[in-house]
Amino acid sequence: MKKTAIILFLVLAIPALLTSCLFDEEDLFDKSASERIEAAKQEAKTVLESAENGWHVRYFPSPTQEFGGYNLFFKFSEGSVTVASEIESNPSTTETSLYSFGEDLGVTLNFDTKNSLINYFVHPKNPDNIGSTYKGMEGDYKFTVMETSAAMVVLRGIITGNYYILTPVSADTDWSEDLETYRNNAEDMSFNTYSFVVKDKTYSATLTNRRFAVKIDSETTVYAPFIYTKAGISFYMPVEIDGVTAQNFTFVDDYYFAEVNGADFKIMTPEPVRSDITFEVTVPDATKTYNSVTVNTVPSTDTEYYYMGLMLKSEFEAQREKKLLQSLVGALNGNIGAGVAVAGAFSLVRFRSAPGTAREIGVLFLGMAIGLATGMGYVGLAALTFVIVSAVLMALTALGLGQKDGGERLLKITIPEDLDYTGVFDPILAQYATKSELKQVKTTNMGSLFKLTYDLTLRDGGQEKALIDTLRQRNGNLEISLCQQETGPAGL
Repeated sequence: MKKTAIILFLVLAIPALLTSCLFDEEDLFDKSASERIEAAKQEAKTVLESAENGWHVRYFPSPTQEFGGYNLFFKFSEGSVTVASEIESNPSTTETSLYSFGEDLGVTLNFDTKNSLINYFVHPKNPDNIGSTYKGMEGDYKFTVMETSAAMVVLRGIITGNYYILTPVSADTDWSEDLETYRNNAEDMSFNTYSFVVKDKTYSATLTNRRFAVKIDSETTVYAPFIYTKAGISFYMPVEIDGVTAQNFTFVDDYYFAEVNGADFKIMTPEPVRSDITFEVTVPDATKTYNSVTVNTVPSTDTEYYYMGLMLKSEFEAQREKKLLQSLVGALNGNIGAGVAVAGAFSLVRFRSAPGTAREIGVLFLGMAIGLATGMGYVGLAALTFVIVSAVLMALTALGLGQKDGGERLLKITIPEDLDYTGVFDPILAQYATKSELKQVKTTNMGSLFKLTYDLTLRDGGQEKALIDTLRQRNGNLEISLCQQETGPAGL
C-alpha cells in the first residue's frame, strides 16, 4: 500500500514540474517579430540613403552569371532611386524610379516602377539581343538585404541568387566620368584570343560576353564571369586553378592581366609588335584633286614589307588612340596584308553574292591563295599548290567522296502553343529518318503557334507521304512542309 501511494505521488508531481518549467521559459527577444522586421527595414533605409553620392553596384545578371557583370550606380532618397549604367552610350544618362522595402524571409529591396536601366537586364527581350528571346539576361529587380553597413551593402537577387555588392561612392566622384572609364576599358581590354597562365602552365580560354571558359583538361572547364574595373577586371567570385586563387587583376602593358597581389596567375592576350620604324609622309599639292590624292610614304627601314591602310579623317578622329593601336596590333600579329586581303575578299563573297557550294568556295580560295602568293613573289609555291590541290579535287570528284545520298530534307511542323515539342516527334522521326536534328523554333500567328524546323535524312524517299500523315496525327492536322534542303549536293 505504501509503495502504491509513492508511485501515485510521482505520477501527479511530474506534470506539475513540467508545467512550472514551461512558465519559467525566458523570452530571448525584447521585441516582437513584426517590430524587429520594421526595425531592420528602417536600418536598411537609413544606410542606403546615407550615401550622399550614391553607391557603386557590381551587377551580375543570370543565375549562371553567363553574361558577366556590369557597373551601375544607385542613389537612394525618400523612396526614389536614381540609376546610371555603363550600358548607356551617353554616360551622363540617369533614370529615377520608386523603390520600397518588403519582407520575404527577411527584408527585401524592391524596384516598384519601371526603370529602363534596370529593365535592360530584366526584360525577357533584351534591347541588344543578349540572352534568349524569352528570358533575356534574367537579371534581378527584387533583392534580399543580406548585410548593411556604411562601408558596404550586400544584396542577394531573389531571381538569380547572385550577390550584389554595393560600395559608397566618394563625394568628389563624377558618375559619368567613371562610367566612361568602364566603357572604354571594356573596349580596350577586349581581344580575340586569351590564355590563363598559372605557375608557368598555360590553359586555353575563350571569352563569351563577359565570362571566361578555361579548359583545364578534357573533362574540366572552369567558368570565370567578371566585371571591368578602373584598372582591369574582377571575377564574380575567387577562382582557383592549380592551387592558386585569384579574383582581381590589373591590366599591364596593354596586353595582359596580372593578379593584384602578385600571385602567379596571369591572363594573357597577343603581345603587341613594337617597332622603332618611322615614316616620312608627304602629300604633294599638285596631286590633290576633288576625288583623289597621292601620298608619298618613306619608311626609315626599307628592308621590310609594310601594309598601308586608309580611312576617312572623320573615322580616324572618332577612334580613341588605344582602340586604333589595338586594331593595328591585330593586323601586325596576323599575316598583315595576306590576312586582311583574304578576310576582305571573303566578306565580299559572303555578303555580295549568292551563296555558293563548298566546291565553289574552295576553288575561290585556291584562286585567292595562288594570286596572293604570285603577287608576293612565290611563283614556284603558287604553281605547286595549284597542281596538288587540283589533283586532290579531281580525285575526290572521281571517287565521289563526300557526296550526299539525296535523302536530305527540310521539315517544318506547325504545332499549337500548348504542345510541349520537346521530344514529341522523336519516335516518328526515328521511324522514317536515319538522322534528324531540330534546327529552329519560332513563334507564329501572334504567338499562338510554334513552327519547328528539322534537318532530316530519310530512310526511304518514297515514304514522304507516310511520314507527313503520321505527323499530322500528332500536331493536330496543322501545316506541315517537307522540301529539299537549300544547299546542293556539294553545299556547305
